[in-house]
Amino acid sequence: MAESVFGIAIPENLEWSTSFQNWIKQWNAVTDVPTAIGLLHNIFRANEGEEGTGRSYTDHRILFLLKLASGHRTNSRSGLAPKAFAVLTQEFLRYANFERIQYLSREVDEAFLDFFLDGNVRWNDANAPQSNQITKVDQLASTFMQQFLSINWDMGDDVQRVRIVEVLSELHALDSLIPSRKGSEWDRFTEPVMQKLEEVVQQGIHPVDYETSTPSLEEQVCHGSSAARALLMIRAGKAGHDKEKEKKALKEQVALASKKLAAM
Repeated sequence: MAESVFGIAIPENLEWSTSFQNWIKQWNAVTDVPTAIGLLHNIFRANEGEEGTGRSYTDHRILFLLKLASGHRTNSRSGLAPKAFAVLTQEFLRYANFERIQYLSREVDEAFLDFFLDGNVRWNDANAPQSNQITKVDQLASTFMQQFLSINWDMGDDVQRVRIVEVLSELHALDSLIPSRKGSEWDRFTEPVMQKLEEVVQQGIHPVDYETSTPSLEEQVCHGSSAARALLMIRAGKAGHDKEKEKKALKEQVALASKKLAAM
């Protein structure tokens, strides 16, 4: 990895001779912001030589842009962070669908979770009207984030779901995890996931707001805690789901026993 003049590590020795390698050389030679911004606009277009090789450097581009765009709301790195965020959104996030998200590498998945956890994308921007504070880029990024988290919640493992709980807690959007109907969705609330939910709810308690240091979930809901409300509903829904599964299993056992008895 080579350190660019703007302090972002990017791959230097790629497996194939491609125009992306030339793009990297140009980036590492940049000495002014306008030139860097111009190069950012071309990062996804510098893909000549990748077709037919069986290798794409999309992951490299995404990881690079995520690092550069982190903290874009503070306009860090002389305006390059907001530009990297806009390029990432316009060139990749807006076109992302189930298949593209599902086949992102684990490294990219983790990078996106870190990016979201650091507050770089807001949850409600997807459905909010455009304004001075909410741009089209913000809306697209928010829509992608919601889709990304939903897909990884459904398709991921416990480690990923625990991280998603952390992200949604920071976004004040834990209620988005509550299944809207009965089904296998409740099975995703495994012990590690429930433990993390309990943990983030406990972390959100401010003792000064209560007469006790261990307020119940009901008390927290009364004080406006959306996290406590989500946990309370998830607990109840999971208990109901588990009870239905148990009843179904018992019915199957009874039916099997009756069938064996009839055959004797």
